[in-house]
Amino acid sequence: MRFVLIAGAALALAACGEQQPAPAAPAVQAPASAEPTVGIPGDANKLSAAEISSLLIGEFRSTQDEKATIVVTSDGKWVESYEGVEPPSTYAWRVFTGDQPPADAAGPFTPASRYLELKSDEEVFYYEMGTISEDGFDMFATRRGNMLDFARIKTPA
Repeated sequence: MRFVLIAGAALALAACGEQQPAPAAPAVQAPASAEPTVGIPGDANKLSAAEISSLLIGEFRSTQDEKATIVVTSDGKWVESYEGVEPPSTYAWRVFTGDQPPADAAGPFTPASRYLELKSDEEVFYYEMGTISEDGFDMFATRRGNMLDFARIKTPA
């Protein structure tokens, strides 16, 4: 009985003819990498810490709460204000890459990501940067787990 099954299978394969490879699919060119341009948000992870830092300089308003604003200066000062609340909160700020965090930064950090550190005498906050352009940026609060989104309202002179 086995002989009949093996012979039948061999006969069926022989009837199919010689096997030919499938024709090659036409080559499809991958789209060029999208680099951030003025006014168009780009992936912060494709930028250096210095490039992100220069884009952060200015005055921004939260897109989630119009009463919340921040002013970021080139001398390392980050001032958060909320309408009706005094005084504003002031922090020292710096941007770094996840693969080269400062020695005193509390991680863990994803190596391919870019981070913002806000530090005062009382506390330190870390934010993972998302998209950024000359029009604004968004970031993920690593401690609280929420997204924050800011639109530029003033460019430094």
